[in-house]
Amino acid sequence: MLSMKIKIKLSLTADDWQLYNIPGRNLAARRINRAIEKKFAKGEIGSCYSVLDQYSEWGASDTEGLDTLYRIKDAVGFDSDKCFA
Repeated sequence: MLSMKIKIKLSLTADDWQLYNIPGRNLAARRINRAIEKKFAKGEIGSCYSVLDQYSEWGASDTEGLDTLYRIKDAVGFDSDKCFA
């Protein structure tokens, strides 16, 4: 059995996530950061998209949010084809 624990610290802004310019975007970005950090720490890399989906009101689940998630994955060294379904 393989068990992974990955510690990442994200400080991405609402602009980094390319969230819509509507109220609550900065809080949404902070919450996305924390939730993604937790997913990585638990080894739940494949379920990170569900975090973005929770913040779709701010556009997090749009192509731009997914691209940001892929950039995080690339920085950590994961293959997006295998990690995000």
